[in-house]
Amino acid sequence: MTDLNPVLKISNLSHRFSSGTLAIDNINLQIHLNDFLIISGPNGSGKSVLMKHLNGLLKPTSGEVTLSGENIQKNLQKTRQEIGLVFQDADSQIVGQTVERDTAFGPENLRLKREEINRRVDRALTDVDLLHKRKERPHILSGGEKRRLAIGGVLAMDSNILIFDEPFSNLDYPGVKNVLQQIITLHKKGHTIIIITHDLGKVLAHGNKLVIMNKGKILHCGSPKDLLCHLEDCGIKRPDEESIEKMTWLK
Repeated sequence: MTDLNPVLKISNLSHRFSSGTLAIDNINLQIHLNDFLIISGPNGSGKSVLMKHLNGLLKPTSGEVTLSGENIQKNLQKTRQEIGLVFQDADSQIVGQTVERDTAFGPENLRLKREEINRRVDRALTDVDLLHKRKERPHILSGGEKRRLAIGGVLAMDSNILIFDEPFSNLDYPGVKNVLQQIITLHKKGHTIIIITHDLGKVLAHGNKLVIMNKGKILHCGSPKDLLCHLEDCGIKRPDEESIEKMTWLK
């Protein structure tokens, strides 16, 4: 049963760029523990700007985001430990010379004891099925493996809320299946999942909540099944039943 108290609460959130462009306009949204939330919308709808507010990468012009009742801007280190962000370009998050060194980067910056760092690295790489490649150099990994490595780096920070920006971009079908399997497994283990995507066919079968954005506003929020009829009116390509069915094997 869903907790009545949201873990993340977005209240009257707006962001205006220095150019004067209003990127998001009075966003209100509640995200609960173990939600599998999908945020979709056409290019320029504001979904990526909203995403960057969820762990403090952008500061709102007005309104706020609270984590367990506290404004996330008050303690950004805590916020970024609790809320992990996996970018569309996995290479931009990879900094280590080996898979295990990359995964250890975040915990090392927290100045944790070496024993705790090693424990987190082992657990994270096990969770993303990369433990057997811990000594390999990240640049030789496949696209899907790089995406999983980025997820591993977030998990090593002990993040309970995971935000994925277009997680299937530039992946072949086996890569998509592998990354989606990791995301579904993490959700089953109790992580709260937020996916920003225009590719709804791959995730609709697994989400419990869909947000549709356009022109900086939330137009619809509800069950993915109930909102299918609104997609094309909001500038989003409606996935065919076959592409949705293709990804239900993970349920």
